[in-house]
Formats: sequence, C-alpha cells, structure tokens
Amino acid sequence: MDFRNALFEVLADLQAQNLFLHAWGESYLGWGGFIPDPERWVRNELKDSTLWQYLSHPRTVYQEWDPEYPIVDRPAKQWSFGVLFDIVELLHRDAVVLPSEDENDYDREGGQRTFRDAVNPMLAQLEPPKVLTDDGQIMDVADVSKERIGDSIIRRTGPTGDAPVLSDEVYQHIVEIIDRVGRGMELSPGTHVKLGEEGRRDIYLVTLNTHYEDQTAGEAFNHDGKTDIRVRFDGDNVFIGECKIWHGAGVFTDALDQLFGYAAWRDTKLALIVFVPNKKLSDVIAQTKGLVEEHAQFVAWLNDPLMDQPMRARVHWREDENQFADLATFLVHLPVE
Repeated sequence: MDFRNALFEVLADLQAQNLFLHAWGESYLGWGGFIPDPERWVRNELKDSTLWQYLSHPRTVYQEWDPEYPIVDRPAKQWSFGVLFDIVELLHRDAVVLPSEDENDYDREGGQRTFRDAVNPMLAQLEPPKVLTDDGQIMDVADVSKERIGDSIIRRTGPTGDAPVLSDEVYQHIVEIIDRVGRGMELSPGTHVKLGEEGRRDIYLVTLNTHYEDQTAGEAFNHDGKTDIRVRFDGDNVFIGECKIWHGAGVFTDALDQLFGYAAWRDTKLALIVFVPNKKLSDVIAQTKGLVEEHAQFVAWLNDPLMDQPMRARVHWREDENQFADLATFLVHLPVE
C-alpha cells in the first residue's frame, strides 16, 4: 500500500462525505512550519484548501523548522512516515462534523470519531500495524494498552461440563468495533476495494487486537483458515467470525453453513461480515434478511434487520435446538466502479 496516496484518497473522500477539517490561524503544526492565513476547509473543496498545498507539494514540508530561514531557501525534503503521521494527528485534532449550515454548530467528538474510523483501516495495513487512538496519537498496536480477553470469559454448564463463554458486554463491544471498521471502509471505498477477503479480514484483526489481548499478552483475535476470525480460550472457540464478498444467495448461505459447521453446544458468539460490491445495497439487505430467516438454525431477530445494522439474530446449533448462539451480520458497502 502507498500510504501517502491512500491518505490523500481518504481525505478527499472525507471531504465528499461532509467531514469538514479545519486549519486555524497562525498555529504551529509540529511537522515543519507554519501555514500563513490558512483557509478553513468548511467552505472549500479539499484541493482548494491551503493545507492541501502542503500535502501535495513535499518541498514545502520540513521535519526540522528554523524560523530564521524562509521556506523558499530550504532544500526540498522527501516524504517520510513521520511527516504523514504528524499530518494525520493534526487533522484528527481539527476534525469536526457540521450538522447544519451554522458554522458555530459543530460536533467535534463525532468528527474525530469519523476521522479515526476512516484512517485506522489504512494504519492497520502498515508494518508494524499502527492505530490512531481516541486521544489522537498514532501508536504501534503492540504498545496500546489492552484488556485481557480472559477477564471477559464466564463459564456456563452444559452437557459436557463447564465451558468458557464470552460475556455479552464484551461481545457487544466487539460488534461495535466491527461495525466501526466497516463504516470506516465505506468512507473511502476506493482504498479498500483493491483488497481481497483476506486483506480486509486482516484489518479487522489488527483493529480488534488494539482492544484485546490474550492472557500471555499476545493477540486475542487470530485466524485459522482463509477468512475466519477467532477467539479461543482453553481450547474452545468463544468467538467466530467470517469475512465474505457478496456473490449472491448461494455464497451467503454457504457462509452461514460454515459458521454453524463449528458444532458446539455452548453460547458461542458469531459474526458474518459481508462486503457488498453491488451499487444498490437495499436489495442485498432485503435478500439477506430472507436468507437468514429461511435458514434452519434461525430462531428470531433481535433487532429490525431492514433498519438496523448490523442484523442481530438468535440462532441454535444443529445438534440441539435448546442451545443458542448470537449472530451479527454486517453488510459493508464497497461498490465497484
């Protein structure tokens, strides 16, 4: 991945999505200089903003700033990850959503959250993987403070004795993380349509592992196979996810069968992440609803599948209609031009 070009694509897509980024006053940027009289991005397209000139012309970006020497007399510098990371942190600080035409009516927390959702899928693809934290710092995933997944395990008694089960609260948090990653991809579809199922799965893995670790401080979420995402504890699956690209009803039903093929009596948490390349998402939503309802393991909906994302359903295992599991189905809209 060309991180610089991918970053520019995401910024342009964010502007098109009405996330307005501000560059205020004579503020020191920390990555190499001042922006004299910067334009506010609210009223301008991204490429018309003053800050864009710094992004698109490396000769104006310097990692070391000496105010005694004018910019024009300084030799051009090559782009570096340090410069790009500083730009990302700057933009996160100044990202806001304007819910109305009133420029004084803005949502900074929502803007920063949207910005993180869009940028983190790219940062997850770097080596080593990185993440833009809630407080606006880019860090290596390995250095981020995480919750131990074992602390979120409870035990329930079943036919074969006690078995580990992921708590409902943590499962809800995992669902929220998966949903945010998908929404981040949707903000910049052109950057992610180039990745296959495995590449997109790895973005989810990295992001989930910024929140949780196993008991030995390793990755809590791992893959075993081409596209699945798993959490194992004491040799048992407590979470299973599958990533698929939508190719019609047959592939979707096969993906459900694959999830249910991991036979177990316990209350395993399940997730199916489907990347939809179709232009018209509403048709796929309606078709997906029907396919889940028609499946032999379906019990009941836990929300309105036509209105709420992800679709949440209660299902049962093949071997025992009295042993249930939770299934969350995510439809990530990445239309192909």
